[in-house]
Amino acid sequence: MASRFLENFGKFSDAERLLQRALDWQTQSTDPQDPLILDMKGRKGELLGCQSRFREAEIMFREVEEAHAARQTGDTPNRIRNLINIAEVLSDQVKYEESEKRYREVIARAKDSPELRFNYLLSRNNLAFVLRRRNKFEEAERIYRDLIAIREAEAGFEHPDTLMNYSNLAIVLSDMGKLKESVEINQRCYSTGLRTHGAYHPWTLLSGSNLGIQLYDVGRAEEAEGLLRKVLSQAERVFGRDHPRVMHTLDSLALVLLQQGRIHEALEAAERAVLNRGIILDHAHPTLLRSQSTLARILQAHGRLHEAERILRTVLTELERIFGKGSIFPLEVRYDYGCVLRDLYNGEEAKEFFQSLWMTSEEALGKNHPRTLLASVEYAISLEPQVRGQEARNVLLNATHGLHNSLDPGHPIFDRIAVADLALQSGIGGRDAETPNISEL
Repeated sequence: MASRFLENFGKFSDAERLLQRALDWQTQSTDPQDPLILDMKGRKGELLGCQSRFREAEIMFREVEEAHAARQTGDTPNRIRNLINIAEVLSDQVKYEESEKRYREVIARAKDSPELRFNYLLSRNNLAFVLRRRNKFEEAERIYRDLIAIREAEAGFEHPDTLMNYSNLAIVLSDMGKLKESVEINQRCYSTGLRTHGAYHPWTLLSGSNLGIQLYDVGRAEEAEGLLRKVLSQAERVFGRDHPRVMHTLDSLALVLLQQGRIHEALEAAERAVLNRGIILDHAHPTLLRSQSTLARILQAHGRLHEAERILRTVLTELERIFGKGSIFPLEVRYDYGCVLRDLYNGEEAKEFFQSLWMTSEEALGKNHPRTLLASVEYAISLEPQVRGQEARNVLLNATHGLHNSLDPGHPIFDRIAVADLALQSGIGGRDAETPNISEL
C-alpha cells in the first residue's frame, strides 16, 4: 500500500526500494513461484520501467513469465498483463518489430475471453502506438477509431480511456499530415478533461501538452505558448520539476519560443530538457534524440551552426538506424539538418539534399503531406533564379496551396515563401502572367 502511494506521486525509486523490502521478507516464507511473489516481481518491473531502467525491467518480466510457464498457469489476467509488460518494455527499448509481434500474440490469446477484455483492449491500444512508430499509420488509425467506438459506447466520451484514445488518434492524424483535424480533436479532449477531471489530473496535463505542440505545428505559436506555460507550471506541481512529463512539455515550449524568435529563452528550456533526459535515458533513446534535435534547431538560430550540424548529424544517424530513412521522425530531422547545411554552405550540397529529401518524403508520406511540401519549398528556394526561376515559382505555388490545407495562415513558412517568391520574380525579370503573386494567395 505504501509503495503504491509513493508510485502515485512519482516517487518511483522510493517505491521500488520499499517493494523490494517487502519482497525480500515475503520470499523467506513463500514459494518463489507463488502468485503473490510473481505479482510483486511484476510490480517491481513496472517501477524499474518508470525509472527508464528498461533492460532490468525486461529481465524481471521474463523471469515472471518463465515462472508462469513452469507452473502452467494458463492465460490468467496476471500472466497476460506480464506479457503486455514484456511487449511494452521492448517498445521502450526501441525494439519495435519484436514488440509488435508480442502484442499481436497477446491480442490473439486474449481476444475471445471476457476475463481478459481489459488486457485485450490495452494491447490493441499499445500495438497502435508501435505501428505508428513503424510508419504503419493507416492500421494505427483504424485501431484507434475502433477502440474509440468501443470505449464511447461503454463508458461515454468523458471517460479518461475514451479521451486517451481520441488523443492518440489525434497524434496519428498529425503524423499523417492532417494537422487541423488533429488540433480540433485535441481541443475537444483537453476542454473535456478540464471540465470533468480538473486541470491537475495527469491525463488533462498530457492532453494539454499534446495540444500545445499541435498548435505550434500549425503556426499558432502565441496560443501554444500560453497553454504550455500553464501546463508546465501545473505539471511541476503534480510531478516535480524533473519528471519525464515535465520534460515533454518543456521540449515543446522550447520550440514555441524559437518560433517566436525568443532564442535565449528557448535555449535555456532546451538545454534543461537535454540535460535531464541525458541522465536517465540511453544515448540512443528516441526521446533524448528528439530533445537534442530541438536544441540543435535553437543553436542554428543562435548562429552556432557547426554545433547544430554536429548534433543533428549524430541524431540523424541514430534515428535512421532505429526507424529507417522513410519514417517520419528521421525525415523531420533530415529537414532540420538540411536547413543547417543551407545556412553553412548555401550551395549545391543543400540543393541536392533537399531534392533527395523531397523525393524520399513523397514516397514515404505522400506528395501532399506537409513534410513533403516543406522539403519542396527549400529545394525551390535553392534553385538559381536566372536559370530555373519559373520552375522554382511553380514548386512554391504548389506547396503554398497544399500547406494552406494543413497550416494556419500565420505560420512562418508562408512569410518565407512570399519573400522567396519576390526574389525569384526579380531574378527572372518579372512575374509570369499565368503565375500569381504567392503572397496574395
